Amino acid sequence: MGFRVVDVLRRVVAAILRKDELGSEQRRLLCSIRDCRTPALGGEVLVCPKCGLEKEVFHSCRNRHCPNCQAQTQDEWIAARSVAMLPVPHFHAVFTLPAHLRMLCKIYPAVMYDLLLRSCGDVLIELGKDTLGAVLGVTVVLHTWTRDLAYHVHAHCIVSAVGWDAQTATFKKLRNGRFLFPQARMKAMFRARVLRGLRGLVQQGVVALPNGVPFSVFEKSLPAKQKWVVHAQAPLGRFEHVLAYLGRYTHRVGISNSRLCDVSDADVTFATRDGKTCTLTHLEFALRFLQHVLPSGLKKIRHYGLYAAGSKQRALALAAIQPSPKPKVNPAAPTVVTPDNAKRPAWRERCCPQCDIPLLVAFHFPRPARAAWRPP
Repeated sequence: MGFRVVDVLRRVVAAILRKDELGSEQRRLLCSIRDCRTPALGGEVLVCPKCGLEKEVFHSCRNRHCPNCQAQTQDEWIAARSVAMLPVPHFHAVFTLPAHLRMLCKIYPAVMYDLLLRSCGDVLIELGKDTLGAVLGVTVVLHTWTRDLAYHVHAHCIVSAVGWDAQTATFKKLRNGRFLFPQARMKAMFRARVLRGLRGLVQQGVVALPNGVPFSVFEKSLPAKQKWVVHAQAPLGRFEHVLAYLGRYTHRVGISNSRLCDVSDADVTFATRDGKTCTLTHLEFALRFLQHVLPSGLKKIRHYGLYAAGSKQRALALAAIQPSPKPKVNPAAPTVVTPDNAKRPAWRERCCPQCDIPLLVAFHFPRPARAAWRPP
């Protein structure tokens, strides 16, 4: 077994829990990672009905920030979205908040992250209506990290390359299939949406600006609209490629195990970009990881337009698309798990490695009783 992120974090859990500046979500995550897939959470003994193989499986913490608990969630999310998304090309756009607003994001993460996601969705939906006279399908995913785990607030957006015109009941394509919208207009609208929302938060007393400066003065200190970072890439290809690409962004938690190059008694080295690496102490690595913990209850994945929950236009658009011919099924071939024939895919830990069939639960062993938590 290679290096794991949870093993690095577990080495410094006790030391970090003594820090007073930790929030409740960060403390909850540390305790969850410490106990995840250990006897502290209980587990089950699984038995193969064919070969009799026995296997102990401990329960996971199910924390959305835990690196151990995201792979199965990602697979299930991709299976569910494959039914909801349109089988058409999609663009990839990235909206980045300027560095001047990062301090506000750290102090007021819930409202600032919500403002970023809503602004991205509003800009793309409005541009679709103005340019095409149609409604696009947009999915926005919040990210707060770079490859070296630095704090960098931005949003990844997947945008359908066609829109649905409800009046004519037809699809409308962009004039140039290789470009989404004019970048200068996207930057100007993104800046205007963020500043308008931030002004409202300040007027309502939800957000307080640094040193009590007036909003007009703070607005002038922000970069001009030309310097706001908005990037859009060409369509990502086939529909299956879009889902696979999007799945990597939706449930990624800062860093994956595959990027860890070396873990010593004092340091951890991980890959960043272009063959480069970064080496940090265990404590610094854990502190960088913890700054990306999201507030409780915040939805980091938002759907707008055709992809919004309960959208009637999405149902009409899906019905208008000609269904692709179903491939011929070979009776001797193994059954492929899809959203149509399985509500929940069988996870690899619960399959027999020899017979490749689901394991059966022999018996459960509960989690041990734990004393009431007290601050260290």
